[in-house]
Amino acid sequence: MNKLKTKELQQALTNLFKLGVGKTNNNLTIVFGKTQTLLMVRRLDKFHETNNNGFIEFSAVLDASNQEQGLVLLRDAVDFKKEIGKLESEDVEFELTDNQLIVNNGTYVSNYSSSDIRSRKTMNSQTMVTIDLNGKVFQQAYKQAFKHVSLDKRRNWLNGIHHELKQGQLTIGATDAYTLSLETVSCSSNTDELDFFVTYDMVKTLSKVKADNVKICIEENDNDWYIRFILDGRYMLESTVKKIIKPHFERLIELKNGCNPVSLDSTTLKEVVKYIKEKGYNNTEYQKAKHCHLVNFKVKDKKLEVFYQVKDNDEVKFVPLDMKLKYEINTQFDLNIYFNFDYLELYLTGQRGKVTLCFQNEYKRPNVRVFQVKLQDKDNFIGAIAPVRI
Repeated sequence: MNKLKTKELQQALTNLFKLGVGKTNNNLTIVFGKTQTLLMVRRLDKFHETNNNGFIEFSAVLDASNQEQGLVLLRDAVDFKKEIGKLESEDVEFELTDNQLIVNNGTYVSNYSSSDIRSRKTMNSQTMVTIDLNGKVFQQAYKQAFKHVSLDKRRNWLNGIHHELKQGQLTIGATDAYTLSLETVSCSSNTDELDFFVTYDMVKTLSKVKADNVKICIEENDNDWYIRFILDGRYMLESTVKKIIKPHFERLIELKNGCNPVSLDSTTLKEVVKYIKEKGYNNTEYQKAKHCHLVNFKVKDKKLEVFYQVKDNDEVKFVPLDMKLKYEINTQFDLNIYFNFDYLELYLTGQRGKVTLCFQNEYKRPNVRVFQVKLQDKDNFIGAIAPVRI
């Protein structure tokens, strides 16, 4: 007879189902160990071109008192979760008899397979790299980076987040070639340098999961990274990712030190975004964006003017923004930049204080050069936006 705490089991199943059980896969694997029980589900990775086994696996580890060890593969995880959710007893008792899983003396009975159909890789502790991070800091960096991941499967090296570990600092970066998020967070690790890549579906899940502590475990060979995220020592997310490209951040978007800064109040910018979305023309022909509200920033004699697009009958034209802006300008150069204002909004969520746009002037065509986005009180973060050619 094997035992688990009912509430712990119910919560673990709820968390596992957030990954998408019932949509792409309805199987649940239960591994009964002597003192622990492992619950495991998996889903198809949409970007399987970069995922060597095509799947992402999500697991929960529960303390248990098990008299019988073994592996159970249930073909109807949804029904199992539903029945477990009805239980009110403090403990759940499992019995394995003749390829049947019996719960609480017959409250729930299901047939199972005793062999796991997947070829599962065991991590080698001798070669494994571990990285430990603060869970809150990790999630904030992932939430910001997730907004900038490309969904274009033709450029699979952009379909996820790049990581670069250097001497206790982990740089987390993502770009869709129009915008960029690059943030460096402190960590502890058993190695000084490592590069690796995490696919979009893994990133999407991790950006939603809350944890106080996050441990990343990585093994690599000539072709793959085997990556496991351990959340609070209880939940694991893992997959095998192809080494499609080395994550050198300078190859994503060429950045130089910010110059010609124009600083604006974030609260004012949010109001401007809202105003332009309501009044402006959604010009989707540029940059193939679903939403593209083009704006024109002009700086002359240290004065800023903002123009946005409207549609008058069949004519699309730029008109001046009729709102008072709070800004600071520290440049002697005249600037004339066109860009998608919706992209700037990606950096404003939850942001307070100043947002500084750093423009470059040393090129013959400064209006088509990438410019930086810096946020107040986030010294280890850099964003970037690619202007529009007009």
